[in-house]
Amino acid sequence: MKNRISAAALLLLGFAPLCRAQEVPLQVSAYHGYFLNYAQKTGYFQASGLSLNIIISSQASRQLYLGQADAALGDMSGPVEQYMKGAEVRILARLYPSPAFYGVSRYPYTEAGSIKTAVSGGKGGATGSHIKAMLRYLGGQGVKVDESNLSDNARYALLEAGKADLALISSAELLSRIRAEKKYYVIEPGDAYKGGSYYQAVITTKNAMDTKGPQLEKFVSACVDAVSDIAASSAPFVAYLVSEEGLGPAQAESIQAAIAAGAGAGFAPSLSEVDTLADQADVSSDTYKGKRKAGRGLLFPDYAVKAVKSRAAGKNKKP
Repeated sequence: MKNRISAAALLLLGFAPLCRAQEVPLQVSAYHGYFLNYAQKTGYFQASGLSLNIIISSQASRQLYLGQADAALGDMSGPVEQYMKGAEVRILARLYPSPAFYGVSRYPYTEAGSIKTAVSGGKGGATGSHIKAMLRYLGGQGVKVDESNLSDNARYALLEAGKADLALISSAELLSRIRAEKKYYVIEPGDAYKGGSYYQAVITTKNAMDTKGPQLEKFVSACVDAVSDIAASSAPFVAYLVSEEGLGPAQAESIQAAIAAGAGAGFAPSLSEVDTLADQADVSSDTYKGKRKAGRGLLFPDYAVKAVKSRAAGKNKKP
Protein backbone atom coordinates (compact mmCIF):
# COMPACT_ATOMS: atom_id res chain seq x y z
CA MET A 1 0.00 0.00 0.00
CA LYS A 2 1.15 3.54 -0.81
CA ASN A 3 0.46 4.86 2.69
CA ARG A 4 2.58 2.19 4.36
CA ILE A 5 5.92 3.40 5.77
CA SER A 6 8.62 0.85 6.40
CA ALA A 7 10.34 0.46 9.77
CA ALA A 8 13.60 1.48 8.10
CA ALA A 9 12.02 4.72 6.90
CA LEU A 10 10.73 5.45 10.40
CA LEU A 11 14.23 5.02 11.76
CA LEU A 12 15.62 7.37 9.12
CA LEU A 13 13.03 9.96 10.12
CA GLY A 14 14.12 9.64 13.73
CA PHE A 15 11.19 7.63 15.05
CA ALA A 16 12.18 4.56 17.08
CA PRO A 17 9.69 1.66 17.03
CA LEU A 18 7.29 1.97 19.95
CA CYS A 19 7.73 -1.67 20.84
CA ARG A 20 11.48 -1.36 21.37
CA ALA A 21 12.36 -2.32 24.93
CA GLN A 22 14.13 0.27 27.04
CA GLU A 23 17.58 -0.65 28.33
CA VAL A 24 17.47 -1.79 31.94
CA PRO A 25 19.61 0.59 34.04
CA LEU A 26 22.97 -0.72 35.20
CA GLN A 27 22.86 -1.24 38.98
CA VAL A 28 26.05 0.05 40.64
CA SER A 29 26.65 -0.04 44.40
CA ALA A 30 29.14 2.10 46.31
CA TYR A 31 30.06 2.86 49.92
CA HIS A 32 29.47 6.56 49.25
CA GLY A 33 28.24 8.41 46.20
CA TYR A 34 30.61 11.38 45.94
CA PHE A 35 32.27 10.34 42.70
CA LEU A 36 29.36 8.51 41.06
CA ASN A 37 26.76 11.16 41.93
CA TYR A 38 28.99 13.87 40.50
CA ALA A 39 29.65 11.90 37.31
CA GLN A 40 25.92 11.27 36.95
CA LYS A 41 24.91 14.88 37.65
CA THR A 42 27.44 16.31 35.17
CA GLY A 43 26.47 13.98 32.33
CA TYR A 44 29.34 11.50 31.98
CA PHE A 45 27.12 8.41 31.95
CA GLN A 46 24.47 10.00 29.75
CA ALA A 47 27.17 11.01 27.24
CA SER A 48 28.13 7.32 27.02
CA GLY A 49 24.51 6.35 26.36
CA LEU A 50 24.27 4.64 29.74
CA SER A 51 21.33 4.49 32.13
CA LEU A 52 22.60 4.06 35.69
CA ASN A 53 21.03 3.41 39.10
CA ILE A 54 23.38 4.18 42.01
CA ILE A 55 22.94 2.17 45.22
CA ILE A 56 24.65 3.58 48.33
CA SER A 57 25.48 0.83 50.83
CA SER A 58 28.00 0.18 53.59
CA GLN A 59 28.32 -3.32 52.08
CA ALA A 60 28.60 -2.39 48.42
CA SER A 61 30.67 -5.42 47.38
CA ARG A 62 28.37 -7.80 49.23
CA GLN A 63 25.43 -6.53 47.19
CA LEU A 64 27.40 -7.41 44.07
CA TYR A 65 28.17 -10.95 45.30
CA LEU A 66 24.50 -11.49 46.17
CA GLY A 67 23.43 -10.47 42.66
CA GLN A 68 21.72 -7.27 43.81
CA ALA A 69 24.10 -5.08 41.75
CA ASP A 70 25.82 -5.44 38.38
CA ALA A 71 28.96 -3.63 39.50
CA ALA A 72 30.42 -2.01 42.59
CA LEU A 73 32.90 0.74 43.27
CA GLY A 74 35.09 -0.45 46.10
CA ASP A 75 38.47 -1.36 47.50
CA MET A 76 40.50 -4.02 45.64
CA SER A 77 41.64 -6.17 48.57
CA GLY A 78 38.20 -7.66 49.24
CA PRO A 79 37.62 -8.84 45.64
CA VAL A 80 41.09 -10.41 45.51
CA GLU A 81 40.28 -12.28 48.71
CA GLN A 82 36.91 -13.42 47.34
CA TYR A 83 38.44 -14.53 44.04
CA MET A 84 41.09 -16.59 45.77
CA LYS A 85 38.29 -18.28 47.72
CA GLY A 86 36.54 -19.26 44.49
CA ALA A 87 34.13 -16.39 43.78
CA GLU A 88 33.68 -15.41 40.11
CA VAL A 89 34.62 -11.80 40.77
CA ARG A 90 36.31 -9.52 38.24
CA ILE A 91 38.10 -6.17 38.57
CA LEU A 92 37.49 -4.07 35.45
CA ALA A 93 39.52 -0.99 36.33
CA ARG A 94 41.25 0.62 39.25
CA LEU A 95 40.29 4.28 39.24
CA TYR A 96 41.94 6.18 42.08
CA PRO A 97 43.49 5.61 45.54
CA SER A 98 41.01 5.02 48.34
CA PRO A 99 40.63 7.88 50.82
CA ALA A 100 43.22 7.14 53.48
CA PHE A 101 42.19 5.60 56.79
CA TYR A 102 44.39 6.70 59.69
CA GLY A 103 44.62 4.84 62.96
CA VAL A 104 43.87 6.99 66.01
CA SER A 105 45.13 5.14 69.05
CA ARG A 106 45.09 5.56 72.79
CA TYR A 107 48.55 3.97 72.88
CA PRO A 108 51.80 4.60 70.97
CA TYR A 109 53.24 1.94 68.66
CA THR A 110 55.63 0.80 71.43
CA GLU A 111 52.62 -0.02 73.66
CA ALA A 112 50.38 -1.47 70.94
CA GLY A 113 49.94 -4.65 72.95
CA SER A 114 47.66 -2.65 75.26
CA ILE A 115 45.09 -2.22 72.47
CA LYS A 116 42.15 -4.49 73.27
CA THR A 117 39.26 -2.88 71.40
CA ALA A 118 38.99 -1.20 68.00
CA VAL A 119 36.25 0.33 65.84
CA SER A 120 36.46 0.10 62.05
CA GLY A 121 33.21 1.68 60.86
CA GLY A 122 31.98 -1.20 58.73
CA LYS A 123 32.22 -4.90 57.96
CA GLY A 124 34.34 -5.99 55.00
CA GLY A 125 35.31 -3.74 52.10
CA ALA A 126 37.85 -0.97 52.61
CA THR A 127 37.32 -0.60 56.35
CA GLY A 128 37.57 -4.36 56.89
CA SER A 129 40.84 -4.74 54.99
CA HIS A 130 42.30 -1.56 56.48
CA ILE A 131 41.64 -2.55 60.09
CA LYS A 132 43.25 -5.94 59.38
CA ALA A 133 46.33 -4.23 57.97
CA MET A 134 46.47 -1.75 60.87
CA LEU A 135 46.23 -4.46 63.52
CA ARG A 136 48.80 -6.60 61.72
CA TYR A 137 51.21 -3.66 61.69
CA LEU A 138 50.61 -3.03 65.39
CA GLY A 139 50.96 -6.72 66.22
CA GLY A 140 47.53 -6.72 67.83
CA GLN A 141 46.41 -10.12 69.12
CA GLY A 142 42.85 -10.91 70.19
CA VAL A 143 41.62 -7.36 69.60
CA LYS A 144 37.82 -7.08 69.64
CA VAL A 145 36.70 -5.06 66.58
CA ASP A 146 33.39 -3.20 66.47
CA GLU A 147 32.28 -3.38 62.80
CA SER A 148 29.12 -1.29 63.17
CA ASN A 149 28.39 1.11 60.32
CA LEU A 150 29.48 4.33 62.06
CA SER A 151 30.64 7.74 60.88
CA ASP A 152 34.08 9.16 61.64
CA ASN A 153 32.63 11.32 64.41
CA ALA A 154 30.80 8.36 65.95
CA ARG A 155 33.97 6.25 65.90
CA TYR A 156 35.90 9.06 67.54
CA ALA A 157 33.16 9.41 70.19
CA LEU A 158 33.72 5.76 71.16
CA LEU A 159 37.43 6.49 71.55
CA GLU A 160 36.64 9.55 73.70
CA ALA A 161 34.20 7.54 75.84
CA GLY A 162 36.84 4.89 76.53
CA LYS A 163 34.90 2.23 74.61
CA ALA A 164 37.63 1.78 71.98
CA ASP A 165 41.43 1.89 72.08
CA LEU A 166 41.83 2.31 68.31
CA ALA A 167 39.61 3.91 65.66
CA LEU A 168 39.90 4.24 61.89
CA ILE A 169 39.43 7.88 60.86
CA SER A 170 39.43 9.37 57.34
CA SER A 171 37.93 12.86 57.84
CA ALA A 172 40.56 15.52 57.12
CA GLU A 173 38.87 18.05 59.44
CA LEU A 174 38.63 15.60 62.33
CA LEU A 175 42.21 14.41 61.88
CA SER A 176 43.42 18.01 61.90
CA ARG A 177 41.66 18.59 65.24
CA ILE A 178 42.99 15.33 66.70
CA ARG A 179 46.56 16.26 65.76
CA ALA A 180 46.15 19.73 67.25
CA GLU A 181 44.77 18.42 70.55
CA LYS A 182 47.58 15.84 70.90
CA LYS A 183 45.48 13.56 73.10
CA TYR A 184 45.92 10.47 70.92
CA TYR A 185 48.52 8.87 68.67
CA VAL A 186 47.92 9.01 64.91
CA ILE A 187 49.19 6.04 62.90
CA GLU A 188 49.96 6.97 59.31
CA PRO A 189 48.45 4.75 56.56
CA GLY A 190 51.84 4.40 54.87
CA ASP A 191 53.26 2.87 58.04
CA ALA A 192 50.53 0.25 58.27
CA TYR A 193 50.08 -0.78 54.65
CA LYS A 194 51.10 0.01 51.11
CA GLY A 195 48.56 2.71 50.32
CA GLY A 196 49.05 2.38 46.54
CA SER A 197 47.44 -1.05 46.67
CA TYR A 198 44.26 0.40 48.08
CA TYR A 199 42.54 1.65 44.96
CA GLN A 200 38.86 2.26 44.39
CA ALA A 201 38.07 -0.12 41.56
CA VAL A 202 35.17 -1.06 39.30
CA ILE A 203 34.27 -4.57 40.42
CA THR A 204 31.85 -6.98 38.79
CA THR A 205 31.15 -10.70 38.38
CA LYS A 206 31.52 -13.13 35.51
CA ASN A 207 27.73 -13.39 35.24
CA ALA A 208 27.33 -9.62 34.99
CA MET A 209 30.04 -9.49 32.32
CA ASP A 210 28.20 -12.14 30.32
CA THR A 211 24.85 -10.32 30.55
CA LYS A 212 25.79 -6.63 30.82
CA GLY A 213 29.15 -6.49 29.03
CA PRO A 214 28.48 -3.48 26.72
CA GLN A 215 26.97 -1.46 29.58
CA LEU A 216 29.92 -2.25 31.84
CA GLU A 217 32.35 -1.13 29.17
CA LYS A 218 30.49 2.19 28.81
CA PHE A 219 30.56 2.58 32.58
CA VAL A 220 34.32 2.08 32.79
CA SER A 221 34.89 4.54 29.94
CA ALA A 222 32.72 7.19 31.60
CA CYS A 223 34.51 6.74 34.92
CA VAL A 224 37.92 7.08 33.23
CA ASP A 225 36.74 10.37 31.67
CA ALA A 226 35.43 11.69 34.99
CA VAL A 227 38.66 10.88 36.87
CA SER A 228 40.74 12.57 34.19
CA ASP A 229 38.62 15.71 34.17
CA ILE A 230 38.46 15.97 37.99
CA ALA A 231 42.26 15.82 37.98
CA ALA A 232 42.53 18.49 35.30
CA SER A 233 40.10 20.92 36.93
CA SER A 234 39.48 20.57 40.66
CA ALA A 235 37.16 23.53 41.34
CA PRO A 236 33.84 22.12 39.96
CA PHE A 237 34.18 18.83 41.85
CA VAL A 238 35.23 20.48 45.14
CA ALA A 239 32.35 22.97 44.84
CA TYR A 240 29.93 20.08 44.23
CA LEU A 241 31.16 18.17 47.31
CA VAL A 242 30.74 21.24 49.51
CA SER A 243 27.38 22.45 48.17
CA GLU A 244 25.65 19.18 47.25
CA GLU A 245 27.22 16.57 49.54
CA GLY A 246 27.68 18.85 52.56
CA LEU A 247 31.39 18.18 53.07
CA GLY A 248 33.83 20.65 54.59
CA PRO A 249 36.34 22.30 52.24
CA ALA A 250 39.32 20.36 53.64
CA GLN A 251 37.64 16.98 53.22
CA ALA A 252 36.38 17.92 49.75
CA GLU A 253 39.90 18.89 48.68
CA SER A 254 41.29 15.67 50.18
CA ILE A 255 38.85 13.55 48.14
CA GLN A 256 39.60 15.54 44.98
CA ALA A 257 43.34 15.03 45.51
CA ALA A 258 42.85 11.26 45.92
CA ILE A 259 40.83 11.04 42.69
CA ALA A 260 43.32 13.26 40.83
CA ALA A 261 46.11 10.90 41.86
CA GLY A 262 44.38 8.15 39.87
CA ALA A 263 44.46 9.95 36.53
CA GLY A 264 46.76 8.06 34.16
CA ALA A 265 47.93 5.77 36.96
CA GLY A 266 47.33 2.59 34.96
CA PHE A 267 44.80 -0.13 35.59
CA ALA A 268 45.61 -3.83 35.79
CA PRO A 269 48.04 -4.20 38.72
CA SER A 270 51.34 -6.02 38.37
CA LEU A 271 51.74 -9.49 39.84
CA SER A 272 53.72 -8.02 42.72
CA GLU A 273 50.78 -5.73 43.54
CA VAL A 274 48.41 -8.69 43.42
CA ASP A 275 50.78 -10.47 45.83
CA THR A 276 50.51 -7.51 48.19
CA LEU A 277 46.73 -7.42 47.93
CA ALA A 278 46.47 -11.13 48.67
CA ASP A 279 48.76 -10.76 51.67
CA GLN A 280 46.84 -7.78 53.05
CA ALA A 281 43.54 -9.60 52.52
CA ASP A 282 44.84 -12.51 54.62
CA VAL A 283 44.59 -15.03 51.79
CA SER A 284 46.38 -18.20 52.87
CA SER A 285 49.58 -18.99 50.95
CA ASP A 286 48.30 -22.45 49.99
CA THR A 287 45.08 -21.06 48.48
CA TYR A 288 46.89 -18.26 46.71
CA LYS A 289 49.87 -20.17 45.31
CA GLY A 290 47.87 -22.25 42.85
CA LYS A 291 45.84 -19.33 41.49
CA ARG A 292 48.42 -16.55 41.33
CA LYS A 293 49.45 -16.50 37.68
CA ALA A 294 46.20 -17.61 36.07
CA GLY A 295 44.29 -15.55 38.59
CA ARG A 296 45.60 -12.23 37.33
CA GLY A 297 44.43 -12.97 33.80
CA LEU A 298 40.91 -13.82 34.97
CA LEU A 299 40.69 -11.12 37.62
CA PHE A 300 41.56 -8.24 35.29
CA PRO A 301 39.73 -8.36 31.91
CA ASP A 302 40.53 -5.89 29.15
CA TYR A 303 37.70 -3.36 29.60
CA ALA A 304 40.09 -0.86 31.20
CA VAL A 305 42.50 -1.14 28.27
CA LYS A 306 39.66 -0.55 25.81
CA ALA A 307 38.46 2.44 27.82
CA VAL A 308 41.88 4.06 27.75
CA LYS A 309 42.24 3.48 24.01
CA SER A 310 38.76 4.91 23.38
CA ARG A 311 39.60 8.00 25.38
CA ALA A 312 42.89 8.50 23.53
CA ALA A 313 40.98 8.34 20.24
CA GLY A 314 38.45 10.88 21.52
CA LYS A 315 35.57 8.45 21.07
CA ASN A 316 33.97 8.75 24.48
CA LYS A 317 34.88 12.25 25.63
CA LYS A 318 32.02 14.11 27.31
CA PRO A 319 30.99 17.20 25.29
